[in-house]
Amino acid sequence: MQIDIYPREYLIAATRRVDPVVTGMPASSPPEYDFLLRGLFMVNEEGTQAVLDGISFDARSGGASLMTRGYSGRALERRLARTVDGLTGMFPELSEMFFGGARSWNNKAVRSDKRLEPGQRAGLMLEHFRVTHDRPVDELTITIVWTGAAGSSRAQISVPVDARHSANQLEFPVPGTSWILSAFDNTKVITHRQLQSQEFGVDVVQLRHDGSYHPPGRRNEDYACYGSGVVAVASGTVVAAIDGYPENPTGGSSLSPRQIERLARRYGRFPTLVGNHLIIKHEHGEHSFYGHLQPHSIGVKSGDRVKRGQLIGKIGNAGLSGGPHLHFSLMDGADVALARGIPCRFENLINRFTEQRELALLESGWIVETS
Repeated sequence: MQIDIYPREYLIAATRRVDPVVTGMPASSPPEYDFLLRGLFMVNEEGTQAVLDGISFDARSGGASLMTRGYSGRALERRLARTVDGLTGMFPELSEMFFGGARSWNNKAVRSDKRLEPGQRAGLMLEHFRVTHDRPVDELTITIVWTGAAGSSRAQISVPVDARHSANQLEFPVPGTSWILSAFDNTKVITHRQLQSQEFGVDVVQLRHDGSYHPPGRRNEDYACYGSGVVAVASGTVVAAIDGYPENPTGGSSLSPRQIERLARRYGRFPTLVGNHLIIKHEHGEHSFYGHLQPHSIGVKSGDRVKRGQLIGKIGNAGLSGGPHLHFSLMDGADVALARGIPCRFENLINRFTEQRELALLESGWIVETS
């Protein structure tokens, strides 16, 4: 049985404190390590049928087990089928972003049950782990058990887990008071956590005077954040700038499928997701990404040097967007298909719930203010 995982090099754990209000746990509880195994793939290389018996996971620290879980029997069959359902019909560019450029999936050869004929494959996609412990998770070990012509067999593979974050000092990209509409803790937003380069991205909006996000009628210009300035989080060089992509007519609406296909031929598939956007290269190989910008608001071009805090564009409603907002993420490269997302913290934020300076990773629902 050939076994492969994505990403192969390491998994990135977002480290956060446990909120006693949300969890009911004591404030002195240990931190939580939150990470994703993007893909686990198994190919039957034997000459006869192989039956998968079980898949187990062991999150470890210094070789000691911190948490175990797994699938067998009907639970394993349901999990395999869910992976196939999630990948069927996915266009190649999106598949690359799931697995960091690796086109390893072929729906015609994939099985949604445990029985694999020679050459057939099965797998799991986006296996999510949350481990609360006073010791940091540094390794995930995966064990596969199957039955073939020679009887029961097993194989094991391990991948490091790294709780890294940005090496640069960052300024929040939207001055003023903002509501974090979505962050890494929201695993249901397909354009964020599930896509490798956007794994730790945030959606940023501003609230209206009555505390609402969507205005009556949902006209773009009636959203509090529409047209708000976006600034560079750190000094660097612009390496990509797409402008002129038309906006969705209103919040909650989109361009027609015919328009989107025509724009995909002109701009490429990725801008149909993020609309007008910028990528800026910073020190330590880090790249900041700004998406859904207002058409013709981008004041810089590829090759330009920018300074931290410099105005670079305005919040808009272009691409796959339910309403005007900024999508921001930090990556370890400029290629959105190959880059890894990086957890980031901002130096100049006050958490309006605690009225304290906030240096933790941003979470969905927080209200923050620049200082």
